Amino acid sequence: MRQRNVTRWIPSTVKPVWVGVYQVELRGRVGFFYANWDGATWQTAQTTADAAASSLTEALPITVRDMRWRGRKRVLRLSVAGKRRA
Repeated sequence: MRQRNVTRWIPSTVKPVWVGVYQVELRGRVGFFYANWDGATWQTAQTTADAAASSLTEALPITVRDMRWRGRKRVLRLSVAGKRRA
């Protein structure tokens, strides 16, 4: 993900609003990973977003106390009349 298209890093104590795959950083591990948020728990961190999305049925919960996450920014487009539209 390009830096300008993602949110700031958010601590794991804050839960995402939307179900989906998020970029995660695990303390003590080098690099970024991707994990699926199912609305209640984080699933196993994977090296690619596609792997995280496809591992929904076989994933095990990851430890979240040493993790932070970020997601894509929502892009708001303006209509011709100047009203926001998603």
